[in-house]
Amino acid sequence: MTDRARGLETELIRKCQAGAREFYEPLVHAYEPEAYRVAVGILGDADAAHDAVQEAFIKAYRALDRFELGRSFRPWFLQILRNQCRDMLRRRK
Repeated sequence: MTDRARGLETELIRKCQAGAREFYEPLVHAYEPEAYRVAVGILGDADAAHDAVQEAFIKAYRALDRFELGRSFRPWFLQILRNQCRDMLRRRK
């Protein structure tokens, strides 16, 4: 990620943390395709992957107050997604 892109990402997150929810949508659009691929890879089911991605974005939004500005959103979010997928796999058993 370029410095400019990281700066834009940080600014979007800062605005979300300040309560401007509309600035979360660009983050969703930026990471949704990769998140879906990761979830399908873990879950092996397109519908379940879609649900996992949606839940992960909701959980990430609710946890943004704990996100450290200046860090990359991607690894933080993908960890939330992987945890969501693991929870779903546990519930399947």
